[in-house]
Amino acid sequence: MGDMADSLADPIVYIIDDDEAVRTALCTLITAHGWHARPFHSASAFLASGVPTAESCACLLIDLELDGMSGVELQQHLLDQRHTLPAIILTARPDSPAARRTQADGTTMVLGKPFEADDLIRAINDAMGSV
Repeated sequence: MGDMADSLADPIVYIIDDDEAVRTALCTLITAHGWHARPFHSASAFLASGVPTAESCACLLIDLELDGMSGVELQQHLLDQRHTLPAIILTARPDSPAARRTQADGTTMVLGKPFEADDLIRAINDAMGSV
């Protein structure tokens, strides 16, 4: 049981966003709140690094409209592989059919851009609570 407590004491938020400025800002915000951040510029780079386990992953922050594999495709791929990591989809179009599709499995929240830092922190805390 100590191992789980240790891993949850140092939760990692994985950021998958193709905009470098957004990744940098999210990393700064996340580390300021005591979490670790691991940024990736694409879904394929994230997948190539090895999908994290639920024990080490606080949540995923996924941009819906990534270059290459989209956020929807990444989320579907993870589900197909039976990875049910809590995820927050970041999108300028939170009411789009694509954004709604990502919520089908119940592990995913959608946060509309632009968003307040407090809203993102609340969403990460909620995602961590759903593990």
